[in-house]
Amino acid sequence: PEPPTAPFHAPSPPKDPVSPIMPPLPPELFKNGKSLINMNCKKYRDGVLAIEGHQAGFASQARWMAKCMAEDCVQSLETIGCRWLSKNRFCYLDEGQTFCNKNPTNPYCYDGQKLYYGGEGTKWRPPYDLITTSTKPYQCSCMKHCSATPLKRAWCVDPSIPPIGTGSDFTDYNFAVSEGKMGHCVCSCGGINNA
Repeated sequence: PEPPTAPFHAPSPPKDPVSPIMPPLPPELFKNGKSLINMNCKKYRDGVLAIEGHQAGFASQARWMAKCMAEDCVQSLETIGCRWLSKNRFCYLDEGQTFCNKNPTNPYCYDGQKLYYGGEGTKWRPPYDLITTSTKPYQCSCMKHCSATPLKRAWCVDPSIPPIGTGSDFTDYNFAVSEGKMGHCVCSCGGINNA
């Protein structure tokens, strides 16, 4: 196996543009003042906390973040991709990706390639510093073209391809080859996967 590469340390999230008058929220990016992102990322952002009726603990937050990262990872494998992100670093949906491709200077379009992934032409990766209310910090890693069970058994098109991200959660997984996992992703945050 190849030695692990040093994690990419992205800069801090960009600050909102300093302007006395911000442009209106584009409907391709926002609904009711909230960014249009994948379902599990919305649940994480809006608080799985709220649906549980209390502030979620570490395990709950990590599981929902893993589900969010898996959805963003899958989107990154699709033609539309995940270059354009919300302020919280979640992929905008297809309509938002199209809008930002056409309007790259819009202040609500955060360019993942330039700001987080490592430069032009680079691919999606989980954020290394996650937004969390848990007192226990955690990181995420994902494996493309794979799926897994909570019991750390995984099926991948090519299990030899290393995970992306800064977590190291897949070292103790039992892998098998499965061509049927093309286009799937398994992500793990703080040792808890999205299964």
